[in-house]
Amino acid sequence: MRIISVIALVLAATSVPAAASAQTVAPKHYTTSATTIGVLMADPAAKAILLRIIPVIAGNDGISQANDQTLRAIQPMTQGNLTDAQLAEIDVELAKLPAK
Repeated sequence: MRIISVIALVLAATSVPAAASAQTVAPKHYTTSATTIGVLMADPAAKAILLRIIPVIAGNDGISQANDQTLRAIQPMTQGNLTDAQLAEIDVELAKLPAK
């Protein structure tokens, strides 16, 4: 009987961290401040959003040079071609996509 109680305690103790880790690994939505341009451009749905809202930037062949940066990070270098309003609109549209 005591062995069963010990096993039950061990199982209970090990299941708590598993539940907690499931919360930390939950899928997330893309954002202009946390998702790199390379990830966005590799996802056809996200790329379509960028091409619709910021065609001058997303359609530029040079965008691949910024694959490891976020849209918010490159905003100051776009000479006004990427506005706060556009970033906000992109974030709204990206939030509609299924979480990855």
